[in-house]
Amino acid sequence: MRTKVGPPEPTSPQLRGRQRRLASALPTLPDDFSYTMLRTFEDGDHVIALAKVSGFLPEGDAAVADVFRFENGRIAEHWDILQPYVPDDRTASGNPMLS
Repeated sequence: MRTKVGPPEPTSPQLRGRQRRLASALPTLPDDFSYTMLRTFEDGDHVIALAKVSGFLPEGDAAVADVFRFENGRIAEHWDILQPYVPDDRTASGNPMLS
């Protein structure tokens, strides 16, 4: 899938202005903040990104899933899911959360 990268605003009215707010928030993140992309999936105009985030939640690392819907090569909608990360050897199922 080919997408355009640049300053234009997303097509969704709910997302307008968030690009500027995100840019202004970046300097306030803790020094130990990291976002490690682990997997991406694409299905038509939808993309799912799975990541492990450190330095964001007070209780420790977080597992994140970002879901995007693209329209005309730009983000039209975004949903996210964030929860405390559970190490692979401590999940209830015995299966890893993100690996």
